Amino acid sequence: MLRLFLFLPLMLLSSFLANPLIAAENTKLLEPMRKPSAPFVLHWAFMDFPPLVSLNEDGQATGDLVTLMNKVSIVSGIKYQAHEFPNLRAIFNLNQDRNNFSIAVKELVTDKNQFVISAMPVATLQLQVEWKNTSSPIKSIAELKNKDLILLTGYTYGGLKETFSSLSKKVINVSNHQRAITALEKGRGEYALTYKVASDHITTTSDKNQFNHIVIDELDLFFILNSNVKDARNVMKKLEEAYLSIAKEVGPAS
Repeated sequence: MLRLFLFLPLMLLSSFLANPLIAAENTKLLEPMRKPSAPFVLHWAFMDFPPLVSLNEDGQATGDLVTLMNKVSIVSGIKYQAHEFPNLRAIFNLNQDRNNFSIAVKELVTDKNQFVISAMPVATLQLQVEWKNTSSPIKSIAELKNKDLILLTGYTYGGLKETFSSLSKKVINVSNHQRAITALEKGRGEYALTYKVASDHITTTSDKNQFNHIVIDELDLFFILNSNVKDARNVMKKLEEAYLSIAKEVGPAS
């Protein structure tokens, strides 16, 4: 009788395992539950650059480029998060793949082979030299030779930074446009290399009367995506298509 009690469970187990449908279902039950994959998110590293992009009082990204990205996100279905960093840290994070996305000049990346860059610019900025009325006016870059020049830390100026640094007698580095204007006002430097949209945003009408400027170049901004992103080229294609559909309606950002 004892042998029979031991034998019956073994027969039932053998029958259970021999049935492929039952065995398959049982195997699924034994597998650990897999967590659903997290949705893909662009992590946008940006510098403080009002009115294009900055943090508001609530710590939320705001500005013209943020408005653009909100629309691109809706059309493409690609979500994003914006992260503000000091200038050099934003550039470092992008190049070291700590953040996978930016909107910037191509020269910001150290190795273009590690990135997918949009086929078209998504914004254009005017680069200018700015000075107080008490300084001598200039008409060309060459006239900056042996002058004290205020530059923005981390900015490449579309690859022109080395040219300006080599021309100047002294370089005064500042972190943002507000400090560049303040440095001019206080006479810390004679000329400042700024972006017109940012400088105009800062200076009031009365301030503008104190300054002169000359536009020396126009620089294009692009979507820049780290190639380590899964299916990066297809992601960029979706971003480009979304941007083009928006640009047809409202025109390109500038």
